Amino acid sequence: MSQENSTYIYPQLSLESLVIWGCDYTTVNDNNWEVASTSASFLNFYLETTTGSASQWVTYTTFLDAGTYDIGVVGVRGSARGIMNLVIDGNSAGSADWYVSSTTSNAYAPFSSFTVYEPKIVTITACAVAKNAASTDERIAITYIVIHRTAI
Repeated sequence: MSQENSTYIYPQLSLESLVIWGCDYTTVNDNNWEVASTSASFLNFYLETTTGSASQWVTYTTFLDAGTYDIGVVGVRGSARGIMNLVIDGNSAGSADWYVSSTTSNAYAPFSSFTVYEPKIVTITACAVAKNAASTDERIAITYIVIHRTAI
């Protein structure tokens, strides 16, 4: 099930859902990340790159039981946003272009589903990899990551 607004389809949360807040990261690759604040964002904050660079990345770790999962990122789209790749335990879950001409908070981008074959700690890496030709930068902003188990 999902919930739809005028632009984005949000996953319906349940007891099989896990939310990782953007600021609850495990590792960032350098000091070009900051917690930004805006009343338009869920909980009034998000994690973002402060400079555009196709080499910016942030990792998150979480324990998951065996099963198949959908994953998506809620973040901020805008004129200085780039393309984000999402990598789960070294495997690409796809990419999302966060560029739009005016700022949009709480934008949702779904990525490919993935399977965990045995209970374990999973590493999720969000990478700024490029920019849309119309974008002024390659920055990415993460409010939270939502993981939803769809099958056991």
